[in-house]
Amino acid sequence: MSSYKFKFLASFSLMVISSYLFKDTKGDLIFLFLIFLWGISLIYFVIKWIIYEEFKEEYRKRNKNIIQAYKKSEKIKIPKNQKCENCKKELAIHKHHEDYSKPLNIKFLCLSCHRQLHKDRRAN
Repeated sequence: MSSYKFKFLASFSLMVISSYLFKDTKGDLIFLFLIFLWGISLIYFVIKWIIYEEFKEEYRKRNKNIIQAYKKSEKIKIPKNQKCENCKKELAIHKHHEDYSKPLNIKFLCLSCHRQLHKDRRAN
């Protein structure tokens, strides 16, 4: 479950539980206040979701070659006990494309080497 859905359900559950706990007049004010907070959080989550969906679509349009390379390389499994091709010390848990136009040309890397490669790529 995504964190947005979890937060939304948690805030809604808190509102429902508190409505049963506070039945007097102060409880009505607290309940109205909680409904107000829940409404604000609902608006916040909807806006975040819309922004995320727009970003996701824009990213997919801009980076079609990356998406295609990822989909083609998904079928390639990292061999068991495969060592990192960079440091040859740790087990490889990531697949890295040097060139996205060659989707089947993949390097098997550990997490730290993969991060370092992308960090160096962004610096250039």
